[in-house]
Amino acid sequence: MTGFARHRDYLFSYEKLASNFTSSLQDTELIDKIKASLIPVMNSAKELDQFIMEHHDYVIVPYLLYKDDPLDALLSTSSMHMNWLWPDLLYVPANIKKEDHAALRHIYQTAYAYENIIFFNHTIPHKSNPVMLDMFSKNKSERGDYLSRSGNSFVIADGNGQAFAQMTKELANDEIDLTKVTVVIVGVGGAGELAARAIRKESPQKLLLVDITDKSALAKELGASFYQVEKEETVKKAAQKIVAILPDLSNERLVIIDATAHFEDNIQRCVALDLVEKYNATGNIFIDYNMNTEIGAYNYLKSATGLGVCAGVGKEYVAVTNYIMVLDIIKAAKLKGIDLPFVSREFFDQKVAQSVMIRDKIKHVLKK
Repeated sequence: MTGFARHRDYLFSYEKLASNFTSSLQDTELIDKIKASLIPVMNSAKELDQFIMEHHDYVIVPYLLYKDDPLDALLSTSSMHMNWLWPDLLYVPANIKKEDHAALRHIYQTAYAYENIIFFNHTIPHKSNPVMLDMFSKNKSERGDYLSRSGNSFVIADGNGQAFAQMTKELANDEIDLTKVTVVIVGVGGAGELAARAIRKESPQKLLLVDITDKSALAKELGASFYQVEKEETVKKAAQKIVAILPDLSNERLVIIDATAHFEDNIQRCVALDLVEKYNATGNIFIDYNMNTEIGAYNYLKSATGLGVCAGVGKEYVAVTNYIMVLDIIKAAKLKGIDLPFVSREFFDQKVAQSVMIRDKIKHVLKK
């Protein structure tokens, strides 16, 4: 691995974290030991800069997110399993407030100074942020959740959009021709816009976009139909109204995507559920983006017998989108002369499952 040391042991591993639960430690001592086994969260650009300097011989992938509760950032399953793949790579969460453009610019400028930063991942609310577009987009119209190193700079790339298209195919056991389906995307902000752009490339028969804000310009650009949800006296009435004005889709094979952020207006989520209930036919596909929130109705769709719709919910989606990222990180590293071994989907899915399991164990300890 050119320019970097090879490390025999993982700084943060599943085994180290899991061993805490087999020890005799109790209460505060156990919690402190658990936290020490997790990748620390950087709460400012300055902290991230310091961490990168101290770990200059590791490959670094910053993960830009925002959580009101620092503990939620610490217990990110992505931050766990992405650090369990290669001993030479550290996937570092940076908890940066929404619209803190100064911090984002500082972080990106820092990346220029360190060749070991080969990739960035962004989640809500930092996908396609204005600073990213200003610094790395040639035409200010590119959208993405990744930055991948290209020479001395970075290029914007899209993993979320790819994941929606791929998950649609996986749910259908690869027995689907996307040119013959109608796709409805509810919520076309960050991830939803990426989904819309990626799925447009698959040339669906129809593309319908639904949002509570005006996305008519995006719809026009993509050749899609747009329907804006108007607020009513109740959430249910607003959802029923928009479902009623959509064209009748009974005779079409459907892919319905709920790309509403977990903290956003639940009118959109109600629209997505109403659409699935209305078009519950064998062969239709429903994908929920809400990997951060347990929504009982979606799990019911996934597990209930007799429902025609194929449902994919949060944990499946994060496995697909993060595995796409793993493959892109390997490619970015290779361009820098860094050999990161291939990670199979089976191995990766195992690590995702372990991260979900151990996060739930940690939460149980913290509740005591």
